[in-house]
Amino acid sequence: EGATNTALTLTNVQLSDDALYSVVVTNLAGRVESLDARLTVIPRNTPPAVSLVTPTDGVTFTAPAIVDIAANASDVDGTIAKVGFFYALRSQPSTLKVIGEDSTGPFSVIWPNVGPGDYLLTAKATDNQGASTTSSPPVSITVALTAPNHAPAGTDKTITINEDTSYTFTAADFGFSDSADSPANAFVA
Repeated sequence: EGATNTALTLTNVQLSDDALYSVVVTNLAGRVESLDARLTVIPRNTPPAVSLVTPTDGVTFTAPAIVDIAANASDVDGTIAKVGFFYALRSQPSTLKVIGEDSTGPFSVIWPNVGPGDYLLTAKATDNQGASTTSSPPVSITVALTAPNHAPAGTDKTITINEDTSYTFTAADFGFSDSADSPANAFVA
């Protein structure tokens, strides 16, 4: 007569529930206490934190670019096993491609020979227990083509001076202009 439960259910187990448990059974014939059973609660793994340090958002490089990429990563309940570095074209943000990874801090990679385009960069830190976090928001960079160097243009000009006087010619005397280049090229005499 009495309770017939054969199990004890603990819900939402916390670290404070880590303890020894026993059961006492009583009936008309008497009372008996069980041996102890140890409940060990393993703490939940907190994912690591990660953020890109360089390059900064919005920076522009000239193709073919060499891009140094660095990230800060930390883990409050373990260590960082590796940091992976990824890129996607801005027009295809869900298509990530691997640049490289680093398993030793400070975490960084060099991305060589980057062609023209608009890119999104992220870093993914993985801790010693397998949890991972991806940096957010992505860092946006642009790699631009080198602007072509246009030759300056000149126009004819007549300069009139009196005999037995001195005159110093300047680039303006020849009507040079370099409107196709920005910034304009410097003239060398």
